[in-house]
Amino acid sequence: MATRRIVRTDGVHIEVYEMMVMRRKGSGAWGVIVLAGMGILLAGAGCSIPFSSRPIETRSVHSPVGLTLVPGIRAYRSADKNTADVYLTDLPRSACEPGASIEGLSGQVLHLHLFISPEAGSTPIDRTACSVMVRLVVLSRGEVGLYGGGGFLQPSSDPGSRSFDGTIRGATLRLIASTRNFKDLLGACELSGTISAPRDEAASGVLEVRLNELMRAARQ
Repeated sequence: MATRRIVRTDGVHIEVYEMMVMRRKGSGAWGVIVLAGMGILLAGAGCSIPFSSRPIETRSVHSPVGLTLVPGIRAYRSADKNTADVYLTDLPRSACEPGASIEGLSGQVLHLHLFISPEAGSTPIDRTACSVMVRLVVLSRGEVGLYGGGGFLQPSSDPGSRSFDGTIRGATLRLIASTRNFKDLLGACELSGTISAPRDEAASGVLEVRLNELMRAARQ
């Protein structure tokens, strides 16, 4: 049976704005964290999101802890027919601007870099193959954790299309850098979900700069 409780994390790792639902592994479900404060438009970048919210799950391999990302801001860009960079976040739009303060900030920023678009007969199409690099920044009251890894992304639209859609299952991640007071509750973890993002060069550029700022903060 699921247990429901309000969780406070006092400035470390996972900030829960509303509630956490935790279930034991044997129930077939994992912990879900609901984060509030999702933006709809990225100011100055024209990142209007016409798509429905699609949650992305990050689940610990060794415990029932998990994160759910419901991105309110989404954008992608593509340099050629085989590659795409997708940016997804539940941060408020003001927090996505380069140089914005992270004091007290909680949320997630996900970057997926598709480096090869799978094609039957020419590239591996298998969950054990790797076609995407994953970087996930988790913020909790201003503390920053950077998770990195890779996995297999199966596109359902082509890079360069008006929108980029696809499914990623079981991408493996681990913590690779963090600020001093960040606690890694996930440990080794897996990321899965369905993505959908509009092509928006300007918004992608803004989100890339912001992501790089947060990664530098984690590595200091």
